[in-house]
Amino acid sequence: MAEAAKDTANKPEEVEWLERLEAEHDNLRAALAWFEENEPESALRLALALLEFWLIRGYWRQARDAFQRVLERNSEAPPELRIEAMQQATRPALRQGDWQAAKTLMDSCLKLSREKGSPQDIAKSLGYSGRVARRSGDFAQAARSWRKGLAFSGP
Repeated sequence: MAEAAKDTANKPEEVEWLERLEAEHDNLRAALAWFEENEPESALRLALALLEFWLIRGYWRQARDAFQRVLERNSEAPPELRIEAMQQATRPALRQGDWQAAKTLMDSCLKLSREKGSPQDIAKSLGYSGRVARRSGDFAQAARSWRKGLAFSGP
């Protein structure tokens, strides 16, 4: 359900799906808690699927807490999944103005991207790193990150 809703972002049916997710919010939280204990990688995927819902509906703290928990429990998840989760986890931190938490996430994400990611993972991570730097007011660092990211983006 959450993954189907994720695919409706910026489409006419988005509002309907947001309402469905809101109606099932308690059940989705329970599913996430169950997955965290029993299928950590599924919990990571569910958190990714719910992120837009959480951001749109203002559940920023819930998003941050969920990503912190699922990332802690998924050190063995496929690197591309962890990289995506770390990138996306910066979004609620930035919305709350927690630049340091977002920077810490991106530093870890860049390290993992360079160790185990593809060139596209590195480029995207550098893009997110630039976004974090820009939002925190470090425009020079943002420009450096974006330039480095372009080098990994291909011709």
